Amino acid sequence: MRKFRVCILLLLSSICFKGTACGFYLEGEEVRYCFMNPQYFGFSSFSEFHYSSLAFAPAQESLFKEGEQMPNELLWMTYCNWKVPYDAVYVAVNELPLQQVSEKSDNAMIRYLYGVNDLEAISYLKFAKSCEDMNALYDDPWERNDYTAIPIRTKKIAEALQRLKTAKAKEIKSRYAFLAIRLRYYNRDMEGVKSLYQAYFASEKNKTILNYWSMYFRTIVEKDSAFANFLAAQVFANAVDKRFMIQQQFNRTVPLDETLKYAQTNQQKANVYLLAAALKTDRALEHIKKVHQLDPGSNGLSFLLLREVNKIEDWICTPYYTLYLPAVNNIDYSEQQDLTVKIVWDGVVRDRAYAKELLKFVDLMDPRHTDNPILWKVCKAHLLFMTRDFEKSLSEIKKIEQGLKKTDSVYVQLEKIKALDLTSNQNQGNAVVLPEVQRILMANQNDLKFVFAVGRELEYLGNTTDAALLYSKVGAENSGYAVYWKSRSNVKGVYDYGYSDYFEYLDINYNVKQTQALIDYTRQHRGSTDPFIKWKLSRAKGDVSLLYDALGTKYIREDKLSKALESFSRIPEDYWKNYFPGQRNYPSSTEYFDNNPFTVLKYTPQFMPQDFKFRLTKKNVTQKLIYCLNRARNPKEKNKDYYYFLAGNCYYNMTVSGNCWMMRRFGYSTVSLNEYQYDEQEFRNGNLAHRYYFMAYQNAKTPKFKALCLRLSKRFDLLKKQYPDDFKQLTDNCDAFSDYFKSRI
Repeated sequence: MRKFRVCILLLLSSICFKGTACGFYLEGEEVRYCFMNPQYFGFSSFSEFHYSSLAFAPAQESLFKEGEQMPNELLWMTYCNWKVPYDAVYVAVNELPLQQVSEKSDNAMIRYLYGVNDLEAISYLKFAKSCEDMNALYDDPWERNDYTAIPIRTKKIAEALQRLKTAKAKEIKSRYAFLAIRLRYYNRDMEGVKSLYQAYFASEKNKTILNYWSMYFRTIVEKDSAFANFLAAQVFANAVDKRFMIQQQFNRTVPLDETLKYAQTNQQKANVYLLAAALKTDRALEHIKKVHQLDPGSNGLSFLLLREVNKIEDWICTPYYTLYLPAVNNIDYSEQQDLTVKIVWDGVVRDRAYAKELLKFVDLMDPRHTDNPILWKVCKAHLLFMTRDFEKSLSEIKKIEQGLKKTDSVYVQLEKIKALDLTSNQNQGNAVVLPEVQRILMANQNDLKFVFAVGRELEYLGNTTDAALLYSKVGAENSGYAVYWKSRSNVKGVYDYGYSDYFEYLDINYNVKQTQALIDYTRQHRGSTDPFIKWKLSRAKGDVSLLYDALGTKYIREDKLSKALESFSRIPEDYWKNYFPGQRNYPSSTEYFDNNPFTVLKYTPQFMPQDFKFRLTKKNVTQKLIYCLNRARNPKEKNKDYYYFLAGNCYYNMTVSGNCWMMRRFGYSTVSLNEYQYDEQEFRNGNLAHRYYFMAYQNAKTPKFKALCLRLSKRFDLLKKQYPDDFKQLTDNCDAFSDYFKSRI
C-alpha cells in the first residue's frame, strides 16, 4: 500500500478521529479478487507467470510437481537404458560432489556407469562438476576477478572443445557442446556461442533439453530482436527452468508477424503466441485461439485459459465488489482522481461482454480432449457466473461436484462460486442468506474477500442488514487484516477514500431506516443458538449501544432532535464514560466533550457566563438543545433572543469548527474525504447556526446584542449597514464579544 502522507496517530481507515489530513490509496493484491486459485490446478511449471499485480519473479519453490521427473534426469535415465532409478540419477547429477564420483560410490547411477565400463560418461560427469564454479558473469570494475576467472574458464572451454571432438556417444557430445556454449557465454565470447550452437544444435530435429538449454544462451546473444523473440518462445515452451529468465529477452514491441516468419512449423508458431500471451496483461483471447488452432495439444493452453479467467476476475469482480480499479491497470494515480464510480462500472460492463467471448471459446472445447479437463469445466462455471447466467453456472457446478471429493481443493473453489451464484440469483428486495450459502460461509470464514463479496451481493439486492453483519466479519478489528471497498453513492474520484470497517461504512452510507433494521435484528437475535446467526452477530451484538449512537447521530444530521434523543436515551450511561467517537470499548485519555457547546465557542475568548452546567453527552446536549428551542419558540417567552442564541452556539459547535463536532461525526479529517448523504454542507458551513443567530437578532432588544448576532450569523452586509460603528470592532477582534453579549439586557 502506498501512503502519500504519513499519519502520525492512526490510519483514518481503521479508527475514526479528528486530525490532520491523512490518506492512502490502494492497489494491487490488496484489492484484487480471485476465486480461482492457480495453485489448485496443477500449473507449477508456469507458476512464475500466474496473473498478478506483482511483477514476475523467479519461483521460490520447485517448478516441478512433487514426484515429477525432470527432463535432464530423464535423458540420463534413457542413456542408462532405464536401469537406474530416477532418485539415483538426480543425486548423481545434482548433489554428488566431484570427489565421490568413483568406483567406491554407493550411488546406483555411478555404479552402473562403472559396471558397463562407460568411462566416457564418468569422465563427462567429473568434468561438468569441475566447471560448476565457472557459471557466472563477473562484473568487477577493477577487473580483479578476470585475472583468475577468465583464464581458468578459457582453459575449461578449450578442454571441453577437445573432449567434444573425441567423444563417441552422441549425447555426451551434446553435453560437452552445451558446457562449452555456457562457458563461452560467461566468458563474454558471444560469437563463440553462436558458432557452437550453429554447429551442434541448430539443425537438430529431435531436440532434447540440452538443445533448449543451449538455445537459451543463443537467444541472449542474438541482436535481431525478432529472431531473438522466436528463439525465446521455443525455450519458454520447452525448458521449464529457463522460463523466467528467457521471458526477459522477449521484446514485446516487436510485431508478432516479424517473429513468426522464423517459425517453420505450426508448433513453433504456437510457441510464439504462447509466450506473447503469457506476458500480456490485457486481453489475450486471440492469442489463445491461435495456440489452440496451431497446436491443440500445447501444454500451455490450459494455463493461458486460467490466466485469462484470473484477469477477468480482476477486471469484473475487483471493481464490482470494491469500486476500486482492477489491480492491474495502466491509469496513473493523478488520472484516477478524475474517475467516477460510473466510469468504473462502465468498465465492468465492457469486461462482462469480453467474458462472454471467452465463454464462447470454452463452450467449443470438449474438456476430455484437454490436458486439464477439470480446469476447463470450472472455468466455464465461473465465466457463467461472471456473465451473470447464474442458473447455468449452478447447473455446471452440480455436474462438476459429482466427480469430486469434498476434500479436493477444487471443490472449495466451486463452493465459493456456488455461494455467489445462489446469492446473486435472487430477486431485488427479497434476498436472504440461503441455508446452503450459510454453510459455505461458515466453512470459508477466513476468506475475508469471499465473505465480503457475498455481503456485497446482498447489499446490491437490498438486504443491507445481512450485508452489514457480513461486513462486520471482515474488519481489521476482528481479523488483523481488512478488506477495503468504496460506496456506490460516492460522487468523488474512485481513489479518494475507502472503507475497511462496517461501522464506518454504515455511518456514512446507511439511512436511519437501514440502521434501525440492523439494530432490531441484532437485538432480536443476539441470544440465538443457531451457529450461523451466532457467527454473524459475534461483533454486532456487542455494538448495540454504538449502533444506537449511530442512529441518533443520523437523526441529528437530519435535524430530527426528538428522534435523536429517543435513540440516545436507549444507551446506558456507562457508554459515555471516556467517550471516543465510533469506537467500542476504546479507552480514551481525551475528553471529547470538553467544553459546554451552548456557552463556549472554540478559538474564541470566553464571553458568556456559565449559567448552567451538565454532564456533556450526546443525549444531554440533544435534550438541552430541544429545551432551548422550545423556550425560544414559546410565544410567551421573554428571552427568545437568549435561547435562540444558545441554540445558535450549539449548532455552530456541531460543525467542523466547533467543540462538539462529535454530535454529527464519529471522526473527520481537515480534508473532506467523504461526503455524507444529508449534512456535509451543514457540517462544513454551519447554516443552522447562522439561522438561529439571525433569529436571535430578530428577537434581540439592544443594538449591541443585535450587532453581535449579525456578526455570528455572518450577515456582514447587514451588520455594516445597520451598525457601521460596531463593524470593525466585531470583525477584527473577538475579544469584544463579551461586552456585546453583556449588553443583551
